Amino acid sequence: MSARTGRRRAGGVALISVMLIVALCSALMYELLVRHSLVVAKTRQVLYGDQSRAYTLGAEAYARQLLAEDWQNEDSRALDSLEEPWAQPIEPFDVDNGSLELSIVDLDRRFNLNSLAGADADVQVKRFKTLLNALGLDDRFAELWKDWVDADQQITGFGAEDGTYLLRDTPYRTANTFSGSITELALLDGLDPDTLAALWPYVMVVPSTTTLINVNTADAPTLQSISEAMTAARAESLVESPRTYSAAAELAAEIPELKDSLDLMTVTSQFFEIQARAEVNGVRAELVSVVHRDPETGELSLLSRNFGRRYQSPFVAVEDADE
Repeated sequence: MSARTGRRRAGGVALISVMLIVALCSALMYELLVRHSLVVAKTRQVLYGDQSRAYTLGAEAYARQLLAEDWQNEDSRALDSLEEPWAQPIEPFDVDNGSLELSIVDLDRRFNLNSLAGADADVQVKRFKTLLNALGLDDRFAELWKDWVDADQQITGFGAEDGTYLLRDTPYRTANTFSGSITELALLDGLDPDTLAALWPYVMVVPSTTTLINVNTADAPTLQSISEAMTAARAESLVESPRTYSAAAELAAEIPELKDSLDLMTVTSQFFEIQARAEVNGVRAELVSVVHRDPETGELSLLSRNFGRRYQSPFVAVEDADE
């Protein structure tokens, strides 16, 4: 082999080595740039998410202020209706690089599911059945729910206790105590998602065994649950016009069927659901909080705060992230 040929081969090996080093460095640089962009994107997502969440907490504080001012005003303290400022829909408004939306829902317009765990559970079961019938749903779910929240293992009518649920592929027991979420309805025997969706707007769970329906804010099916004598037509005609009754007796004077149900009606509210949604640079946060307003002092207490529940906006259609 000549010296010239040897030098050529050595030069070729050196060239290939340089090219491999350049390729390796390019691959490493590309990987670093990709990772850096991912870190930047994640950081941006976290920052925008935190900002959105902070906005929802601010909206919650504002809603609590509205409810406090409503109680402090002696003219509005005597009754709560859908005509008051706190109950009015608030259109989305702009914030820095995004938007914020807020609404307040009176929960005393709904039937308290935890009332079936109280001393007058049998009476509340009948009321719940009336509500279910008004919605065109199977009233067997009233007995199923009573067995879910009552403290014993005695089956009520067509209800079910541990013996039914322990036979499931994934066994579980009845709660036998207060419910903490309406979603527990989905665990009842035979209750499907469509039934849950139909029932959801008319029921609530709060830490109380009583149900007092605010006749100024309740929907027609909930008004029917007050008394079996309340017909659907009468309930519908009642909700078609604004209601500002200062006492339940005023409504009973108009509708004699309700005279025996005065202890089940009220014109003020104690429990409220605050719903807020904020979006900053495309990153959304949603908050649903439940508060209690003391009827004697007006003090507001936070009962729950949920960042995982979808806020159904009356103004903006929000597509699911999976779609």
